[in-house]
Amino acid sequence: MELSEMQARVTELEQQIFALPTGSITKKTVNGKVSIISFTFLSTPFTISP
Repeated sequence: MELSEMQARVTELEQQIFALPTGSITKKTVNGKVSIISFTFLSTPFTISP
């Protein structure tokens, strides 16, 4: 992949990232298993427990 192709890919990925809602994702692992995945978007948290 040439430099110009990498720069184009970076620009494409940045646009996709900026389109995502503001927030955070938290994953908690206990004994090697995911126990809680918490998503917070625009100060509205919700949790998915496997």
